[in-house]
Amino acid sequence: MFDMSTSIPIPSVVMKGGIKAINWSHNYGVESIETEDGQIIIPTPAPAIWEYLLVALFPLLGFFIPWGVILAIGWVVAGFARP
Repeated sequence: MFDMSTSIPIPSVVMKGGIKAINWSHNYGVESIETEDGQIIIPTPAPAIWEYLLVALFPLLGFFIPWGVILAIGWVVAGFARP
């Protein structure tokens, strides 16, 4: 029996604009692009929205975590210091 999901992708020879061939999957999505210099470009899915939010959150964490640690150490030192 012929299985479409494990079969070889369908190539289209382009030879234009630096693209040698486009390999199509059987549901007509781009599986890979071969360039004239021998590179194979594979499409990657777009990142999820939470990954963008995580990148925006890193600078805030990079400020508040050290600030909180220094403040906590200051409170501990102030608690042991003689008045």
